[in-house]
Amino acid sequence: LIPDPAIRAIAGGGLPGETYTMQFWSDAPMGLPASALRNRDLIAFDDILAAIGDIDAHVGLIIESCYAGLAERAVAVAGRPGSLDLLVVSSGALQLSHLNKDRTVSLYSDALGLATTAGGPTFGDVLVAANNTAVERATALCRDLDITPESFSKLLPNHPVPQSDREDGSVNLPDWFCIQQPHVTDYSGVISSLPVG
Repeated sequence: LIPDPAIRAIAGGGLPGETYTMQFWSDAPMGLPASALRNRDLIAFDDILAAIGDIDAHVGLIIESCYAGLAERAVAVAGRPGSLDLLVVSSGALQLSHLNKDRTVSLYSDALGLATTAGGPTFGDVLVAANNTAVERATALCRDLDITPESFSKLLPNHPVPQSDREDGSVNLPDWFCIQQPHVTDYSGVISSLPVG
């Protein structure tokens, strides 16, 4: 969960330097989303907003998860902390965040890593390149994913399973299921204008 003392140390000037990168993730499988939130196996976005609220710095958040676009709604409802200059979400509010082709890392993180390595005049340019790459790859990767009819029924219980003409009976997911549209909300232009490299 959120390492609150580390965030408070940054907010209070307790750590040296001017640039920090913090990553938060779950070390254990989360189970069902409702119980994961109740048990605090997942980080609630409101907790992140509260934690960065006192930081006297320019903060950029990159949310890499399924339904990441819900973070934009949370900021609109809760109010944007003054330190939050940039919010990047890897997928829309009702979209999945897919894995890369090798299924080793999330698609958006992979695209962002490639775009950062390729460089660009500014961080904003890197984000545009990463977003474009993620959009292009998500549909292609998901479209090529063969799943069993049983898995299709579990993923999309209210949709009829398509007919299969394959020996193994596998089917593909519909294109709309595969859409992943990252989005950048740039509140100030400060972070996106930073030079890269």
